[in-house]
Amino acid sequence: MKKTIKLVEVQTPKGESFFQFRIVESVLSEEEASLPKPQAAPGGNGAKPQNGEGKSQSVPGDPMTDSQKRYLFRIMAVRGKEGENAHEELKKLFQVKTLKDVTKFDASRMIEELLEKEKQGNGGGDGSSF
Repeated sequence: MKKTIKLVEVQTPKGESFFQFRIVESVLSEEEASLPKPQAAPGGNGAKPQNGEGKSQSVPGDPMTDSQKRYLFRIMAVRGKEGENAHEELKKLFQVKTLKDVTKFDASRMIEELLEKEKQGNGGGDGSSF
């Protein structure tokens, strides 16, 4: 495999470097291009995809994180619902039997929606009460 690296630099009007990034272009030989691409086994092996830096990437069906759950409960507390009342309210909002069924994606969408409602309800405040 042949790689070509290109450097792109963005400069200020004075010609000073503002930031740079590299583009790596890989050129496959005909032999490499004809090899079948590896595919995950049906059902997966539980491994999460890795980005180029070795960090796990989110998979659409991943359950919400503990941080998301805590943040949702903080939002509920600001709305006057705590403990079991907040738990039940969140289950109703997500339309699930248990919060373990809520995905990261759905949790993110709900957080955004609740914060937007909070802004509108507070006369356009910045939501910094959280």
